Amino acid sequence: MKTTVQRRSNLFLLEIMISILFFSVASGICIQLFAKAKLLGKATEELNGACVCATNFAESLQAGYTSPKQLQELYPEALVDVQGKQVRVGFDQAWKLCKMETASYTLVADFAYKEGILRGKICVQKQEIEIYALDISLYVPKNPWEE
Repeated sequence: MKTTVQRRSNLFLLEIMISILFFSVASGICIQLFAKAKLLGKATEELNGACVCATNFAESLQAGYTSPKQLQELYPEALVDVQGKQVRVGFDQAWKLCKMETASYTLVADFAYKEGILRGKICVQKQEIEIYALDISLYVPKNPWEE
């Protein structure tokens, strides 16, 4: 009689150990999935912010802010290089305009003018790593970078 009771308790302990093992493996997998989801959410947030900033910059060009002087007025903290035909705008972690020294993200716009067409590449970077890029072409009667 004693051996059947002892066997039952051994079987019960074995079942408990297997259940604990199963739940610990399942919880480990769930923790990994939650960590990956958080990283994916952060990357998506960065991509969305970069897309909005690049699109806003392109729309300001389309609205007529094409000269270096106009862009400097619109983006007061921007660095405008007239010879290199480049504009650099800094953004903080919340995607608000800031000085280049404290910027977490940088919008770099390079321009080229030929035969009435202003072409440009707007690139948003984080620590020199490209997050989003946008190519633009805009009809402008005269070269705004030679004023």
